[in-house]
Formats: sequence, structure tokens, C-alpha cells
Amino acid sequence: MSPPTGVIPVLYLPNVSRQDLRAGGDCPRLLRPLVELQYRGAVWHQRNGRDWTVEAFLTSEQGLGFDIALDNRTREAMLRSLPLLAVEPLAALRGRHLEAEDFDRLAIGDPIRDLLTWMSDADAFEVRCDVGSMGHLSGRLRARVQL
Repeated sequence: MSPPTGVIPVLYLPNVSRQDLRAGGDCPRLLRPLVELQYRGAVWHQRNGRDWTVEAFLTSEQGLGFDIALDNRTREAMLRSLPLLAVEPLAALRGRHLEAEDFDRLAIGDPIRDLLTWMSDADAFEVRCDVGSMGHLSGRLRARVQL
């Protein structure tokens, strides 16, 4: 399937380095169809030549330059919210120190409502939510309990 005319696709392949794709014949079988793309497209990497990570892209001045806490809870919440971050307006995140709760808030706006909904019918709530929502909900609730 091709993208619509005028749309430039961006592929983010977690745990796949440029060296994996350059290996050609030694490249893992499932990645081989992508080897050609590095010659027809552009490989975007940091100025120091290293592959981008989500954290590096969000915090680097060559990336988005966000001020993000670098603790494990924040890293986990940041990765859980990656699909939401891709469509979130950047202005809403700029100019403040972002922590785990800020990333979890993207998915769970009202943790009390969602907790009560989950308590009344956990199975239905989990079916309705995407995979990361339970992680976001527990992250938001954990932040409230620590207050």
C-alpha cells in the first residue's frame, strides 16, 4: 500500500539500527524488504551519527528540545504515549518540565472517572481501551497517591 500523493512516510523502527539494514544478506529476514528504502529515501540520524531514540529526539535541540525528566517512570510513560505524542500539538508541551504524569495525561484525562469505570466493569473497560491505557491509568493514579 502506498501513501497518498504528497505524503512523505516516516518509518520508526525501534531496536533496528542502520547497520542492521546495511547488512543486506545478513539482515534479519523480516527486515529485508526495507533494505532498499535506505537507498531510495533518507536515513535521518543525530549530528553525532547515532540513531535517534525517542528520548534523544524529544530532548535534543536538533529534535524537539523538550525539558523532560529522565527517571524510569517518565521514560516508560513517554514510550507508552508515543502514538499520542505523534499527533499532539507541540505548543501544548513546550515551555514546561515534562514528567510521567504529563505523558500519561495525554491518554487519561480524568483518572478518577476511569478508575471508577474500571472498578465497575474491568473487563469492559480493558476491551474499550488500547493496550497502553491501563499503564497510563496506573501511572496517573500512582502520581495522585504520591501527592
